Amino acid sequence: MAGRIARELGHALVYPTLPYAPTGNLNPKSGHMRFPGSVTLAPETYRAVVEDVARSAVAAGFTHVFIMGDHGTGQDQLERAAKTVDSAAPAGSHVVYIRELYYGSRTADSAYLVAHGLPANEHAGPGDTSELMALDSAGLLDSARPTRLRAR
Repeated sequence: MAGRIARELGHALVYPTLPYAPTGNLNPKSGHMRFPGSVTLAPETYRAVVEDVARSAVAAGFTHVFIMGDHGTGQDQLERAAKTVDSAAPAGSHVVYIRELYYGSRTADSAYLVAHGLPANEHAGPGDTSELMALDSAGLLDSARPTRLRAR
């Protein structure tokens, strides 16, 4: 979504997606941390990283910094980070968290799925699978290859 927005604006920069977010507790294991290979950040660490990235963008001269997230946990930290950096930003600079990107799209996806007799959008459900299929340029969801992931 960020790439699309930047292309439409024609004069925007999209920073790389952060590869880690709060995904569960380490002990006792919860959330994604129940699955081998998962990585989690403490909410405070995640917020600090987001704040530093946003401060860097402002220091680089960007006057409109938008923070967006696509993982359910961590949305509160994104919102707080935006408010913290925005409150200290120089005049004319704004840092904004885009809440609707995550929550609005999830709500719209679920409504569409339910209206068509499918289960509401859950993690790794029809919505997430559809996104993966749409972005699957490497063919990882190729149903003709039984050794690879298969879409149902």
